[in-house]
Parts: sequence; C-alpha cells; structure tokens
Amino acid sequence: MRRPRASIARTKKDRLAFMAKKKSRHLSGRLIDPQPITPDTRLADLVDETFVAYNAARLREACQLFTQKMLEPDTTIGLSITGALTPAGLGISALIPLVQAGFIDWIISTGANLYHDTHFGIGLELRQGNASTSDITLREEEVVRIYDIFFDYSVLLDTDAFFRRIIEGEEFQKAMSTAEFHYLCGKYVRERERKLGIKNKSLLAACYEYAVPVYTSSPGDSSIGMNVAAKALQGNKLAFDPSLDVNETAAIVLAGKRGAIHGQGDKGRKHGGKSAVFILGGGSPKNFMLQTEPQIQEVLGIDERGHDYFLQITDARPDTGGLCVAEGTYIDTPRDLSKSPHGIPIEDLVGKSGFHVYSFDHEQRKITLSEVEIVWRTGEKEVWRLRFGWYTGQRKERYEESELLATPEHLIMLHNGSYKPLKALKAGESLKAFNTSCSTHGYRQIGLGTGKTTPEHRYLLEFALDRKLDPTEVAHHLDHNHLNNNFDNLAPEHYRAHISNHRKIEWQKKTVEEKERFAELNRQRMTREKAQFLSRKFWDNLSEEELDAYKEIKRGENLDQSNEVREHRRQRAREWFSQLPTDEQKRRREHFRQQTSKRFQNLSEQEREEWNAKFQFEKNPRFKFQIDEESVRNALIETGGKIGKTCEKLQIDWRTLDRRLKMYGITREEIRERYVDNHKVISIEATGIIVPVYDMKVKRTHNFVANGIVVHNSGATPGEAVSWGKVDPDRLPDAVVCYVDSTIALPLITAYALARHAPREPKRLYDRRDEFMELLMAEYKKSKRR
Repeated sequence: MRRPRASIARTKKDRLAFMAKKKSRHLSGRLIDPQPITPDTRLADLVDETFVAYNAARLREACQLFTQKMLEPDTTIGLSITGALTPAGLGISALIPLVQAGFIDWIISTGANLYHDTHFGIGLELRQGNASTSDITLREEEVVRIYDIFFDYSVLLDTDAFFRRIIEGEEFQKAMSTAEFHYLCGKYVRERERKLGIKNKSLLAACYEYAVPVYTSSPGDSSIGMNVAAKALQGNKLAFDPSLDVNETAAIVLAGKRGAIHGQGDKGRKHGGKSAVFILGGGSPKNFMLQTEPQIQEVLGIDERGHDYFLQITDARPDTGGLCVAEGTYIDTPRDLSKSPHGIPIEDLVGKSGFHVYSFDHEQRKITLSEVEIVWRTGEKEVWRLRFGWYTGQRKERYEESELLATPEHLIMLHNGSYKPLKALKAGESLKAFNTSCSTHGYRQIGLGTGKTTPEHRYLLEFALDRKLDPTEVAHHLDHNHLNNNFDNLAPEHYRAHISNHRKIEWQKKTVEEKERFAELNRQRMTREKAQFLSRKFWDNLSEEELDAYKEIKRGENLDQSNEVREHRRQRAREWFSQLPTDEQKRRREHFRQQTSKRFQNLSEQEREEWNAKFQFEKNPRFKFQIDEESVRNALIETGGKIGKTCEKLQIDWRTLDRRLKMYGITREEIRERYVDNHKVISIEATGIIVPVYDMKVKRTHNFVANGIVVHNSGATPGEAVSWGKVDPDRLPDAVVCYVDSTIALPLITAYALARHAPREPKRLYDRRDEFMELLMAEYKKSKRR
C-alpha cells in the first residue's frame, strides 16, 4: 500500500531539511535489537542482550553495577539480608560463592536468616513442599513450613539445642558485638560440618573461614536471641553490646572510604577508597547498614559524603506500598481542631500534595513541619496491630492507650530516632511521640521535643511568617475560633488590639440585663483618686515601729515567693531602675549601701552569725528552700526525665535531687515509665485482616506523625538516602533499585558476577576490627561534636 503523498517531502530541498533535523538527546540510547535466544546462549549474555526494558533492564543494570563498579579492588562491599533467603537454599547456592570469591566484605542480616542457615551446617534437612497444604494437617504431623519450605519440628529443637550448648563455652561468657558472637558460632558450625563430612553448607561457617564480620541489627529478634535470653536466666554471662555493633560498622565504612582496607597495612593510600551497599530486601538490616554514614557525619562529626554505590533488590515498591498504614489512620496536620480533633484520616488526603504534616527532623532533633509530596492508596494488605500506652496530664498521672494498624514491615521510629519494623518491636520499647495537650484557656499545646510545650497557633503562624513574633504581637484567629489552626485563619496582631477586639466580642454576646449590671458594677468601682487617698491614709498613720514591722512582714513574704515570682519582680525592678537618670541611680545605690551597713551594724553578735550562716546556706546550690514535690515533678516533665537537665533546671546537684526523689517517693522506674518519652509498646499482633492501606511521601524528613507516633513514609529510595547523608549525591547515578523478588535476582546476579569478574582477594575485615576502631577514634578526636 502506498504512503499518502502529504507525508513525503515534495522537493529535494525539503528532503534535505528533514534529514538535517537535530536528533533529540533522548534518542541516544542503545537500539532495541536483541539477538535471538538459542540453546547455546549463556546466562551472562542473556542478561546483557535480552534484558532491555522494564524491571529486566533494572536487573541488567544491577548486574553490571555490581560487576563493573562495586567489585573494583578499592571498594568495600557490605551486604544486608532480609527475608527468608537462607531457608530457600540461597545461602548455599549464592551467598557462600560470593563470600568465597571475595565479593562480599561484611554482612548485616536478620537473626532468622542466620538461625535457618545453621540447619544446613549441622546436617538437618529442609524440603520443598506445597504452599496450599492445610496448616492444620501440618500441625498435627509436626511439620513446620515457611510458605512452600517444609521441615520437621525437631529441626528447630535440634538447632536450639546446638546454640544453647555452644554458648555455654567459656569464650562466650562476656559482653560482645554480634560480629564476635557470629564468628564464634561459625567456628562451631564449621567444625560440625567437618565431622559430618559436608562442606559449604552454612553461610556462618563460610564467613568464619574468610573472616567476614556478620552483624545483626536486632539480635533479640530471632530464635538465636531467644536461646541466649533463656540461658541468661540460668546465669549465662553472654550479652550483646549494640554500641559495639554501631561503632564497628561505622569504622569499617570509614576505613574503606579512607583507603585503610586495600591490601595489608595500606593505610597511607592517599586517594582513599569507596564503599558499596548491596541490599537484599529492606527492613532493619537495611537501615542499620545505611545509618553508618549518618553515624560518621551527623553524630561523630567526621567529614564524609555517604556511600558510593547503592544496589537494592526488593519487591516493596514505593508506588505500590511496601510500607503502608491502614485506612482510618489519623495524620497530624495543621487543621480545624473543632472539626477534626484527632487528625485527618489518611484516606481523605489521597491525591493531595503541597500541604504540611508534623514530622521529626533528624538534623534539628525535634518535631517540625514538612511538606507532603503525594498521598496514595497502595492497595489492600494484611495489617498488624501495634498497641502502645503513655502517661498524660499536667503531672503525668493519667494513663492512656492507642493503637496503629500497618503492614508488618512498616518502619516505626523509636525514642532514639532509629527505625524498627513494626513486627520486630518488643513490649516496653519507647516510641518517638508527638506530645500534645490543652492549656487552661482551651488552646492546643504541642511538644516539639525541646522540653517545653508551645501554643500550636503561635508556632504555626511563626512557621508561615518565617520569623518569630514580636513581644507585642500575638497569633490571632481571624474567625475567633481558637481551635481553628488552619494557616489561613491565623494572623499577627498587636496584643492591645487583640484584647480590645476580644472585649468587644464578649460585650456583644452579653444580654441587655448583663450589660446594665456590668455598668452598675463599673460605677461602683474604686476610682484612682479614692485609691490614692486610702493609700496615703494607711502610710501616714503608721508609726516608725509599725513601719519596720510591716517591712519585715513584706520581706518574709518575698522570701517565701516562688523562684518565678521573685525573678519576675527582680526583672521589673531592673527595668524600672535602668530608666532612672544616672545621678539618681548613683544616689539610690549609695542609699541602699548605707541602709544595709547600718542594719548589719545594729545586729548583735549572735544575730550576725545567724545572718552569715543563713546567707551561706542560701548561696549553697545543694540547698534550695523553694524546691518542693511539685517543682521536682514539673522539672522532670520539662526535661523528659533526664537527671542532669533536671538538676540544671532546679540548680541543685544530683545528690540533692536523689534525696528529694526518695523524700517524695519518686523511683527511677517511675521516671522511666512516666517522664522519659513514655509512649511505650504494649503489644504487637498479626490481625489476619486485609484492609485498604495508604502511604505518603514527605519531603526532606521522610516521616510523619500517625496516631500520635512518628512512622517512616514510603520505602527509602537512593534519592531519599542522599538527603540523609547515606549516599554520596555525586554518586547517585551509580544507584540501582531493582523491584524483583530476591530469590530470583540474587542467583542471577551471583552467576553473572562469577562469569564476568575474576575472584577478589578476601579482605578479612573481622581480623582488622581493632585497627579500624583506632582510625575511627582518631578521626573522632579531631571532631568538634565531642
């Protein structure tokens, strides 16, 4: 069929002009023209030639990034493992070959993966099964399943017995990092393999052989941790030190970036090195691995820029919602509290953007407002229930409870600012909360995490104006509804005009009878002239003795006043005195000095000694007459239960505070329960219900307040990791996220890497931990954050 003539250049000049048209830079990609697949096609060629688009292309990019850049000699590679990978045999088929080839230098794994990995190393069997088999039948036959992986219940019992037996050894009787613990466990698993005549069945054993340090971000969240806890009840001294894990992992990354890892003792390599993260899944191990850079930069104050290479394999896509909260979850955002007292249901925010929500700013270490980029429904998923409780009220005397429904992997922020998957939370753990209360005048007060509450309407207006309000300004509600804290309902106003307007409104609300009664009472009020007359009459009729007695009474009343009142009176007196002429100030100072001297000279010897003793007693910071139980409890509330800050606020030392606490019956347990960021986990449970779930993306902070606690937003992408300092922004092009099940992607990446890259010399980082810690300490000593 002929092409229509209108589409053909009619002249030679037109044809040349058409051919000379500038080609778009977006058409410079490789031509899609793959070779046909044949029986002789090798896997590596299949990936390079036929994985040309969609997630296949992302998997090709992952293979090439890992092989061509991450496996460079000067790059240190950390692997995080989440999800049931070792039960599926991936430890044997993929992870052990990567360790043996020198392609993995250090690991962070869930404890469950290491526990199930041990089954293979001690000769126990796991078998393929049918996922549709009745669980009731399996339970009756003592068969345990992980989806379509079946094994006898005795496998768990035998593995438990193995761990309980080895941790009775003398070398385990101390506090240690999880890396040291797993290294020792790997030694015993390797010995069991040798006796059974098997080899390369356990990842723990392989990591022991090649000195690859293996960490666990939540050591109590597995059967290994459960057995360690059980032995502790029998007096076993083994304990995990999470601070060692945090510092050791940060030291490994810093040593890799400083070039201290390449070769034996090559610490002087000036060009430095690179750090790569290979993330399988997400969850706590991912966060623990990525937090190494914020630990170096933000906490320790060491100059760094983030990891160089970021490769993640996950099926939890941000746009389809790997991390979701259930329908009905209340989001805390500036709003009309009279209409939405608890918050805005997240389903009512779907499709909206550009509004602000409360979130936690890691840089400022406090609650702030952050802009929402998008809110969307992610589908219908099974949710878990998180129940938590806290003490509230002015004296933290009322106990309340609430709950949050979310997917089990949703990251919940703990009190210390770190995240933990909902399903991994334990009873008693403290959550990061957004504390709110109501003032005596009915205004909402919000706690930003600075120790004091502030009126929400004032905070929101200052945020909108991007400045602090002047001392003469107040935040005015335009519709006179003090609960409507929408941005467009707040405006700055002079406090005198504000008072006048409120009085007019109150006057307009009065009935005719009330107005007449008010006018009559106003006529009966004391006039200024009458008050002056009565004052003169009182003072003129006092004798000198009565005047001195009256002064002593007032002096005693002043001494009994609270610190706040006394400080207020002092400030007012200073302001009044500073406004006097210079000559008058000098005259009054001299007059006061003479009065004091005269009063002291008229004292007897005993009165003088008592006065000196009293003066020294009051000046001693260990003794404060004004401190009572109420002031101590108020100080604990304002400081969040921090003893040092409480002493500083009360201006006493810790010994005096300790005596006061005993005097008022305030125990350390009560302080932890009531005053220390007291939103604590009560329980978590799988509900078994499937409901609509939602998520949102928050700019900069990447978290939001849901049902009163702080939770992470959608799955963290490399771009978000840049904003946290986790990934070097200049290296963002070298970051790949592949949305494929790890059980599919990991074997392909392993086969591709082994085919395309020669083995690397193992770095044996476990043997050099002390050396790396010395480097970390040396850099930290130079920091200004100490």
